[in-house]
Amino acid sequence: MRLPGVNGLDFQRELADGGVRIPIIFITGHGDIPMTVKAMKSGAVEFLTKPFRTRTCWTPSIRLWIVTG
Repeated sequence: MRLPGVNGLDFQRELADGGVRIPIIFITGHGDIPMTVKAMKSGAVEFLTKPFRTRTCWTPSIRLWIVTG
């Protein structure tokens, strides 16, 4: 969620405002429930918190996006 000069939610909004439609997966060590809800309602495919196990990151929603794009 913390990026140089912008946070992840702002960046997600900038992409949407610019018409960029790509699957967004948030991976953060600084997330909370309200942030997760906002990201998902804004179109995020997944919201993972660190640390996470590699197996955990391949959730059904991520697999679906990989297969169908």
